[in-house]
Amino acid sequence: ESNKICRQNNATPLVKEFMEGDTISISSSWSFSVFPIYMNSIEYTAFFVPTNTEFYLGVQIYKDNRYYFGWILLNVTGDNLIIKEHSINLSQNTKIIAGQKE
Repeated sequence: ESNKICRQNNATPLVKEFMEGDTISISSSWSFSVFPIYMNSIEYTAFFVPTNTEFYLGVQIYKDNRYYFGWILLNVTGDNLIIKEHSINLSQNTKIIAGQKE
């Protein structure tokens, strides 16, 4: 097992963009692969094609045979990617709501 990033669904490698209030949990589609990112029509090695300038990225942390869920609030403008906030639910195998802070 490894840490993973939430993707849109099992059929696509694109990362899911969560909005505030969305649920991030074990039932989300998870992937540890790296995918291309396109910003201003230039391909970079990363893992998403942003459709919003600000969104939550769902993360799944695997530690000591347990899963923990969290989010990273990203702002993407042009070639700039800024991590604004982040949070992890410290209760094992328990969902987190995008924007929720413990």
